[in-house]
Amino acid sequence: MRKAKAQFSQETGPVIVSDRTKMDEAVKAKLKEKEERRQFREILKNKRDPKKSVYYDEVWNPYGVPPPGMPWKERDEEDSEGNSPLL
Repeated sequence: MRKAKAQFSQETGPVIVSDRTKMDEAVKAKLKEKEERRQFREILKNKRDPKKSVYYDEVWNPYGVPPPGMPWKERDEEDSEGNSPLL
């Protein structure tokens, strides 16, 4: 009896396909597509200008990527060359 119960409890029942389940799948697909579009817009909005990076160099680092383990840093508005003014 226990073998039969264990065998049947592992099997899944029949998949019922109806208009309601089809509509739920369509709604889920639309929500997923909407979320993907929102994430893409967020990425474009937060796109960084490599020339503003502290690590930017025209020849050696044209993308302004920080070294491994270092955070992204941007130059100040008045510090266009990356040199701090002497006080």
